[in-house]
Amino acid sequence: MNPRRNEIYMALVEFADKPDSKPRPVVVISNNNYNENHPDLIVCHMTTNSIHDCSIVLVATDFEDGDFYPGSGIRYDTIQRIAKQRFIKRVGKVTNDFHKKLSDKIVELVK
Repeated sequence: MNPRRNEIYMALVEFADKPDSKPRPVVVISNNNYNENHPDLIVCHMTTNSIHDCSIVLVATDFEDGDFYPGSGIRYDTIQRIAKQRFIKRVGKVTNDFHKKLSDKIVELVK
């Protein structure tokens, strides 16, 4: 498995407030050079609670392939590094335009 930027995967995700992990959808945000040369990837979590103030709602045109639960979104305040062996399967890919929107929101968050 060689995950690439913009791809959506099911991965075993650990949560800060819980000791265990469970499969959750994530979108890979790290660039492909990083992805190829490191044992982990940098991701943002997907959520069905797209009304969160740090969430970008996904629409059908945001997907290059695959699709997801209507009204789902990406939380740009849940950036996490996850080891590649915790990735289960690829389920889709977002467009480069969506990645740019997501990157801009992350930069805005940390300014």
